[in-house]
Amino acid sequence: MIDEIIGDSAAMKASCTKFAARFFGLLLNIDAVYKRCVLLVPGEELYVRKIKEYVNSNIHLPISQKNAAEHLGISPGYLCNIFKKNTGIPFMKYVNRIKLENIKSIMDRENIPLYKAASLYGYSDANYVSRLYSQMFGYSITKKLNSAKEI
Repeated sequence: MIDEIIGDSAAMKASCTKFAARFFGLLLNIDAVYKRCVLLVPGEELYVRKIKEYVNSNIHLPISQKNAAEHLGISPGYLCNIFKKNTGIPFMKYVNRIKLENIKSIMDRENIPLYKAASLYGYSDANYVSRLYSQMFGYSITKKLNSAKEI
């Protein structure tokens, strides 16, 4: 298209309107190509989705902000910034919440003690898990919640 505009210099001299139309057509084509390229570049939401996938895939291992960032090829600071900006919670709070919910679920479902459930999710200190759970949810992880109302 550029070659057409340059090659047709006689038409440019004869009609400024035709030249302007061709030039604006070129700009529209450039804009369309740019928009396609921008869509191919991963945005923050894609990173957040990939961060969550990483957490879910590695939930049974100790997860650090540094390891997650290295996995995605971004800096730990950038990971924390985009995660909190897009989810409203800090990355490590998210990781701990998922792990703690899973620990509580497996304890209730399989009736296993806290130290065993915690070790399945990469925690070696059951007391730390208990304190963390109480801070996050406001009650003890070993407390049984009644699902049926007492009459």
